[in-house]
Amino acid sequence: MKRVLPLVVLLSACGQVPELQYGQSAGMQALADPASQIKAEMQQAVSQLTTLSGQVTYTEVDLQGQSDTTVASFETDIAHRWIRAHVDQSDKPHAQGADMLSLDNGQVTVKVHVAFFPITKTFPETDPQVCSARGYTLLQTDFVAMVDEIEAPQATLTYLGQQSVLGHTVDLLDVSPSGLPDCAHEHVGLDPSTHLPLLREAFSKASGGQQDVFDASLGNPVLNPQLPADTWQL
Repeated sequence: MKRVLPLVVLLSACGQVPELQYGQSAGMQALADPASQIKAEMQQAVSQLTTLSGQVTYTEVDLQGQSDTTVASFETDIAHRWIRAHVDQSDKPHAQGADMLSLDNGQVTVKVHVAFFPITKTFPETDPQVCSARGYTLLQTDFVAMVDEIEAPQATLTYLGQQSVLGHTVDLLDVSPSGLPDCAHEHVGLDPSTHLPLLREAFSKASGGQQDVFDASLGNPVLNPQLPADTWQL
């Protein structure tokens, strides 16, 4: 089986809105530190999320400078950090139509059809066949990882304003360091209405933080859908 690209499809985090300093209003705090306010709103929104479905578009530049894109439909159980995805479109023909299942147990199960016959195989999550073109694992590129890097104690967050990025109007944060090992920093966009992350752009260390080498963009999200038990079987 050839490489199957991982998907960015799951988030899970919780937290409380930080207490305001004595004498400050919420509006004043937002003006003083909008990045912290956006982070707090995200934490509150994520704490109310149990499941998520939608479609993700994933684009990556490999170490040889080649770019490829995958579009996949997905369902996630956030409490368990379970992911199921179907590859709708891919620049890699072997990935087209593949189903992927991750139950947060160090493995990724993939099902493909060869001459109309289904073939299912389980790989370690670090196997190159289920890592991305740059060697990222699923847990480095899922939605939990994106939330975690914003919440990381060492993270420096800078608000870049409300912008249109990858087809979304978002509150854009610069996050440093990146959650990806060979990237210097990221731009993470959050929906101004739901306060949930919709996209990320990661910039490589090799380019001095200038080259965008990894993008993920969430479309048509459905919050807290009912997912049947057989979702988690291939």
